[in-house]
Amino acid sequence: MESHHHPIDLQFPSSNLGPMKFSILTLVLLTGLALLADDGFTKDSQRQKGVPVGKVTRHEHRSKVFEGTLRQYYLYIPSQYKSSEPAALMVFQDGHAYVDENGQARATIALDNLIH
Repeated sequence: MESHHHPIDLQFPSSNLGPMKFSILTLVLLTGLALLADDGFTKDSQRQKGVPVGKVTRHEHRSKVFEGTLRQYYLYIPSQYKSSEPAALMVFQDGHAYVDENGQARATIALDNLIH
């Protein structure tokens, strides 16, 4: 059985894209992919020493309008909260994803750091 070896000949739509440009383009693409793989979290999304930790409580709501519908919701209460003062309210849709300290949003950690 005869074997034929052919050098790889990459054909590009633009004939002026030479090997050097191809190498640079590949390097840029791979660098971009590596950056996407980084978790991308800043210090605001990481626990910081000395920053008070708020409290998250889980609750359930049974709908009286849509029979049999049960929904969970979470309340985040900053450690600095005082019931004698007005408090701000922030609502996240699909909140379960935001309260996970190891998740993609880490909202409670960010709020602790920003409030401090």
